Amino acid sequence: MLRVCRICGDRFQKPQSVIDQGWAKYCSIKCRGLARRKRGNKRTGADGYIQIYLPDHPNAYTNGYILEHRYVMAEHLGRPLESSELIHHRNGNKTDNRVENLELTSRRGHRTFHANGKVTLYCQICGKLFETWPAWIRKTNQARTCSRACGSKLSAHTRAQEHAPETKP
Repeated sequence: MLRVCRICGDRFQKPQSVIDQGWAKYCSIKCRGLARRKRGNKRTGADGYIQIYLPDHPNAYTNGYILEHRYVMAEHLGRPLESSELIHHRNGNKTDNRVENLELTSRRGHRTFHANGKVTLYCQICGKLFETWPAWIRKTNQARTCSRACGSKLSAHTRAQEHAPETKP
């Protein structure tokens, strides 16, 4: 079936099955890339934070994206943020970028927000969720398991890997 590219306006041919799945919007990978990089387009990064494509913003990364919560705070303050300034989400929701939910802080100040509460992690042995204190993670670097039993299994597994003979390809 004949389609018209949403970016350049060229006509292109795609099978009906592709059109039914909603994939026939652009004539090429180049046009699809341009569509994704339209000014103001949003995406969610691997870390769960929302990013906005604003390549001219002083706080934007080299790829043209800026974290939405940093953009919202910069607009609220009427100035670009310094690299030493962090934004804390009061309710802990990374996607809730309302000004009322954001708080400007320093690195040291931001650590105190998170140091007072427990963090939730996945056990590396059984996969169960468990809570621990951030200070415990920093001091021991051992808070990777939910219990002593899983900790023993992890230690045994680690020791076995350390003493295993190396195999050459």
